[in-house]
Amino acid sequence: MLGRTLKAVRQNAVAWLALFVALTGTSIAASHYVITSTKQIKPTVLRQLHGANGREGPPGKTGLRGESGEKGERGTPGSEGKQGPKGETGAKGENGSALAYAHISALAVVNEAKGFEGAKVDIASGAENAGIYCISSLGFTPHSVVVTADARGTTEPAFATASLGKSKYLEEQHEKAKTLCPGFTEVTVEVWQRKSSTFETQNTPFFISIN
Repeated sequence: MLGRTLKAVRQNAVAWLALFVALTGTSIAASHYVITSTKQIKPTVLRQLHGANGREGPPGKTGLRGESGEKGERGTPGSEGKQGPKGETGAKGENGSALAYAHISALAVVNEAKGFEGAKVDIASGAENAGIYCISSLGFTPHSVVVTADARGTTEPAFATASLGKSKYLEEQHEKAKTLCPGFTEVTVEVWQRKSSTFETQNTPFFISIN
């Protein structure tokens, strides 16, 4: 038995020696060549690990979107504000200062008037003087006058002018200005309507206020 063993050892000595060297060499290499720095790695291998020219590699794909959270509950509505206290009634305003006011019709009829008692409103004589109204016998001395054409009395655009005494238009445009209005004229009103491309005096209702 011993003889057979010795014979097998002699016949396989080279194989046993090779196995021993391989085993011991692997353990030595493993303990001797542990990588502790990138300097131990070949530059070409490092470039492959880090990417070309040492730059960072491309970003990875976007991950899956997470699920939406549950919808929050609706908050409690706030309480309704209280109604404020009622304001006090303001003081009564003073009466207007106009001494006289009225609505005069196209044919010189006085309506809705105050301070026109005994006053005279005449249309200047002559068909060419339509729209020229002469007011006299007011019973007080007028200091200012405001007049507005009544747009309800015409389908054409219209406006009105007023003057204390006889107007400049009446005196300059008419040779018989002194006789166009009867008596002493205290206020002159001229109401103008559009005719074609111009404006001409035309009998038209108007509102007037005198102080």
